[in-house]
Amino acid sequence: MKRVVVVLIIAVGLLSGCAHRQALDRASTLEQQGNYRAALDQCELAQRVDPESKEAADCVARVRPHAINAAMADARAAFDAGDFPKAVEYLDYVDRTSPRRVDESLALRDKIDRILRARLDEALEAEEYGLALDTLDVMAAVEPERAAALERRKDRVRASWADALVERARVHEKKGQKGAALVLFLGADHIREHAVARTQAGRLADALRDDALFQVHWDFEGSKTRIDAIERGFGAELAKLSNTRRADSKAGADLKLDAELRRSDCDTTRVSQDVAQQEYVAGTVVVDNPTYATLEQRLDEIRVDLREARERVDRRQAKYDERKEDLEYHRTQVVQPLAQELYNVEQLVQMLESNVQMAQQRLTEAEEQLARLQAEQASDAAIAAQKDTVDKREDELQAEQQKLDNAQERHEELSERHDAAKATDGDLETKLDTAETRLQDAIDAVEAGITKKKQLAARLQRTPKTVEKDVIDTFEYKVATYERRCEAVLFVEGDNGISTALEHVEVVQDETHRAFPRYGVKKDPLELSDVDDQLWDKIDARLVEGLVAIARQQRTVDLDTHLSRARSTMLDKPHTATDLWLAVFLTEPQHLTKSDAEALAEHLQRHYGASPLKTLSEM
Repeated sequence: MKRVVVVLIIAVGLLSGCAHRQALDRASTLEQQGNYRAALDQCELAQRVDPESKEAADCVARVRPHAINAAMADARAAFDAGDFPKAVEYLDYVDRTSPRRVDESLALRDKIDRILRARLDEALEAEEYGLALDTLDVMAAVEPERAAALERRKDRVRASWADALVERARVHEKKGQKGAALVLFLGADHIREHAVARTQAGRLADALRDDALFQVHWDFEGSKTRIDAIERGFGAELAKLSNTRRADSKAGADLKLDAELRRSDCDTTRVSQDVAQQEYVAGTVVVDNPTYATLEQRLDEIRVDLREARERVDRRQAKYDERKEDLEYHRTQVVQPLAQELYNVEQLVQMLESNVQMAQQRLTEAEEQLARLQAEQASDAAIAAQKDTVDKREDELQAEQQKLDNAQERHEELSERHDAAKATDGDLETKLDTAETRLQDAIDAVEAGITKKKQLAARLQRTPKTVEKDVIDTFEYKVATYERRCEAVLFVEGDNGISTALEHVEVVQDETHRAFPRYGVKKDPLELSDVDDQLWDKIDARLVEGLVAIARQQRTVDLDTHLSRARSTMLDKPHTATDLWLAVFLTEPQHLTKSDAEALAEHLQRHYGASPLKTLSEM
């Protein structure tokens, strides 16, 4: 057992010696290569393996100055290159390795801090909020201990950025540029959750869809039974088209469809019978009062403006508090210490002046005593001793005079700094007064908005919500003659230059029609035979297919027209192009090709600094 222990001890010693030697060899190689930091790590490793090794201690003492100098050189190079986090990393290494270089490290850290603060102030003054956030990220990387405060500052910058985008969006919206306003509202909500921006973006998206709304008006004449069936089938198919609805009037229709459904006898013997019927539906209908709706919309806008004004007041109050804290900090940390130091220097100057006076008094007494000694004693030795004393007193007086001169210089320097601090204090007080004035103006604006809101609410209460309107709706159809040839003729008119006529003809020569008399018919055959109901259903189905085909074709032409106008106005009228692009994108995004989508994204990024196509596709 003892032999095993001895062997293990010897093995551990050999391994330690090998590790010690390998570390020193690697340190020597790295030192020759100029990699002093890695060489110093190996030297320290060798010292940890064998703390009593003189060779390892010499290695550490030899390499450490080079490693520190190399780290400082790397820090300056990173500083010159603008890589401040890397420079701080090298400075941290210098501080850990050599506390003696802390003054040099602090000087470089102060330069970095001044540059970053100046860059941040310039970015905020120029309203380049993206650069300001990047600068704050760099400051957080440079000073991790201030991460929480910097994060709060970043949140305030994001809020200012979002508010600026909202203001830009409102300017575009007032100019009628709904697409630009929509993109900016979405950008504000993306930067920082903004309820107002999100609401306005949804409203503008609906407005852009309305701009690309495809309206169809149809007016069919014929049997009421047939027209109802055709309208139901056509309406169901039309609902499948994106952003399409039936127009309320001919004037607002993008596509107008007029169809006359008629039947006539093919024989030479014609029996005519005219049947005309009108159905009147009269009554009283309750509709919305447009004045009330306008007042409600205006009240909602005032509520939004009032909420935004309150938010601006809160932000200005926060800025006011922040400036007040800065002023208090400046007073407590700069002005008061300077005043105390100035007072101490003045006390020191008074003490030195009193010392000088006492020294001058002692010198006068010494001179008088020297005169008396010269009169009383003629001994050269006594006179020489007294001269030495006088010389010493003169040296002491000169030393006191030098101290007095230094104290006076320090007093002048502190006086200048005190005057500068007072001037800075005055500037801060002026800014604080300005901030208080702006805050009061904002509070007055909010109070005016509240008064306006109350007035409008009172007016809204006095306004009736609905008005009554008499409505008479007329529906008429005609059955002129009956025939074995069945025709359905459709006439189509479009606002985009399309004017076509489509004819559906069904010729029936089957045995079923022989059951009907050729003349003397008193009723509509459709009321007599189920077989003819099936026949007319087939004809009506063909008619519905034709209507839907025309609507789809016209809708495609309408979207292509929007895209063509967007491509042609991208350079000279970018905001108009944005409205057209987004109207199509929000209505039917699959209508855009891949190249169109890429062009739209590039266009939005170039003009508005954001390309929220993914968010738009989800709206």
